[in-house]
Formats: sequence, structure tokens, C-alpha cells
Amino acid sequence: MRQLEQAKIQKEFRDLNLDRSRARYELEMATNFGDAMTQQSAARLFSARTEYQLALAREQLAELTQNLAYSALAPKLAPKLKQEEPQ
Repeated sequence: MRQLEQAKIQKEFRDLNLDRSRARYELEMATNFGDAMTQQSAARLFSARTEYQLALAREQLAELTQNLAYSALAPKLAPKLKQEEPQ
């Protein structure tokens, strides 16, 4: 009788322990996913800031040298500049 009761208690404990381990695993996965998303957002922000700073530096260089070849916008503005030129 005692062994049967012990087996029942041990089974219940193992079931609860499995549920607890599964919950911890799922929480860990959610935490890792959240961390990955945060790190991805930080990397995208860093990339956008870097591209902006580079474009700003190129525009400053183009302005200081009066040379549109240094401009980050020159390829985009070139068709517009050609259209605006008087013929």
C-alpha cells in the first residue's frame, strides 16, 4: 500500500515538474525572441543613423567644395536638374 501511494505521489510530482520545465522553456524562448527583436531594432537604428550621417557628411563636402559629384543626392537630383535647365 505504501509503495503504491509513493508511486502515485512520485508520478504526480514528475508530471508537475514536467509542466514547470515546459513553462520555463516556453518563457525562455519568448525571452530569447524578445531579445532578438530588440537587438534587431537596435541594429536597424544604428544602420539608419550611420547612413544618415554619411549622407549628411557627403552633402557638407559637396557644399564646401561646390562639387555635386560628392553629393549623396546628386544621382537622384540629376534628372531633375536636367529638366530645370533652360534650353
